[in-house]
Amino acid sequence: MLPIDRESQRRRLIAVASCIIIGILLGVWHNYQTSRGRSDIITNTIRTVTTPFANAISATGGWIARQTGWIFAGKGVAEENARLKRENGALLEQANANREAIIANDRLRKQLGFANDPKQPRLAAEVVSRHPFPKFETIIISRGSRDGVDIHNVVVSAEGLIGQVYDVSSTTSAVLLITDTGAAVGAMVQRAESRAVGVVKGNGSASLNLNYLAKDADVKVGDEIITSGMGGPLGVFPKGIVIGSISHIKSDASGSDRIITVKPAVALDHLEEVFILR
Repeated sequence: MLPIDRESQRRRLIAVASCIIIGILLGVWHNYQTSRGRSDIITNTIRTVTTPFANAISATGGWIARQTGWIFAGKGVAEENARLKRENGALLEQANANREAIIANDRLRKQLGFANDPKQPRLAAEVVSRHPFPKFETIIISRGSRDGVDIHNVVVSAEGLIGQVYDVSSTTSAVLLITDTGAAVGAMVQRAESRAVGVVKGNGSASLNLNYLAKDADVKVGDEIITSGMGGPLGVFPKGIVIGSISHIKSDASGSDRIITVKPAVALDHLEEVFILR
């Protein structure tokens, strides 16, 4: 057995020595070739054989990374999305505030000249409540007796007539709108060819009725209706305030009279600021 073991050991030594010698020779050959700018056939062959396998391994690794990367990056992505949502919400809030400021600025600029009209003193007030009493067409405004407001003071906007004060406290006042069924205003057709007079009354809706006109009164759809200033001591509305315009004219059931509907000049459901005439 010992000769066999020695023989096997000798063969292994020869194999190892041969590999070392071949490796040295290949290294010398590679250095010799590259030092002269020549390609190394052996190196090229090895690269050609192994490159497809390396590419396949790299592609597989990339695919795995793309498919599973969200597992590791998910927390960071979620945090980034949350941050972006917060920033977007803040920007939207700021944009809404800017838009509201622009709207308010335009509205107040429009009313500035009206408020400074020297023909009759006007006291500005804000609407603090709309229709607080369901059975009546009313608003509550932010001025009262300590501001000099009295019952029957006329309330207007830059667009036209709103109503009159019917109740006053120290800091607020209640205004009866012209659309209330208990409201009545002496009225006149502004058109020079007509100048027909009557009474505008509220009917509890968004529109008004023009009553008590002469049967042959010259009225047309589109005619502007203004306050007539008539009514004696009870005529609290000065002449010339715009009430609205005629929107419909039709005959009543008997055919002997006309039902005339007036659309108010002021959008009463969208009031924010008003003026009190004193």
